[in-house]
Amino acid sequence: MLGMALCAHLESEGYRVVRHQRTPPQGFSLDELDRIELAVREARPDWIIHAAGNTNLDSCETDPAAAARLHIDASRELARSASRHGCRLIYISTDSVYDGERSGPHEETAEIKPVNEYARTKYEGEQACLSELETTLVARVNFFGLHPTRRHGLAAWLLDSLRAGRSVGGFTDVWFNPLWNLQLAGLLAAAIKHDLPGGVYNFGSGDALSKFDFARRFAIRLGLDPALVRPVTLADAALPTPRPRNTVMSTTKLSAALGLSLPSVDDGLLRLLAA
Repeated sequence: MLGMALCAHLESEGYRVVRHQRTPPQGFSLDELDRIELAVREARPDWIIHAAGNTNLDSCETDPAAAARLHIDASRELARSASRHGCRLIYISTDSVYDGERSGPHEETAEIKPVNEYARTKYEGEQACLSELETTLVARVNFFGLHPTRRHGLAAWLLDSLRAGRSVGGFTDVWFNPLWNLQLAGLLAAAIKHDLPGGVYNFGSGDALSKFDFARRFAIRLGLDPALVRPVTLADAALPTPRPRNTVMSTTKLSAALGLSLPSVDDGLLRLLAA
């Protein structure tokens, strides 16, 4: 979903984009570590955006070796190749690296205590990239959106459920500050244009809310019934893989670096509706 938005946005700004998907003929699986150097050498890009990842938390928990190979080993190899060929690298990380046990927004320097294998391996991927290439731009993100062909993600689940009149549970004790995927793509493009220094940056909306409030706002903005959203807690769901309860990110560093204010969640929802 992010790759789709990134390609469209960057191409609209005149960038030449070399796409690598998971399957031939346009790409390969990053599990094939020996293919990475060849791909970078052939493309010789100015920037590499590493947006690959397994966001299925349960899958990462049951097969941590596969998660490590994708999130850590492949990321390290990408950073090495970028270093060899003089490329800048953007590593797409996650707000899930924050443990969620503190109140208020997390700054980039906040203590990291991953609560599941997905978050642990994504964080170690950050460290692998920065150790190989100190100019790596680590983007910790949370985003929502709708893919034109694939029905997955929070927004698609809410839209399909609410349109069908099905009740959905919204976590009242899980807080985040997500961006619309096209807004995130625009901010990443701005980071490239400004040639931001390497390091960790939080990419999130300018305000935060609970998953329950997000689901209700989503319903209202799309003209669906907000009464179908019922309040639940994370404990009520009894999910097999632990989740952090508060991943709200401070965006002060990014806002100052780009010289702009970050959009609100409502702005993203309205733009999603318009799109």
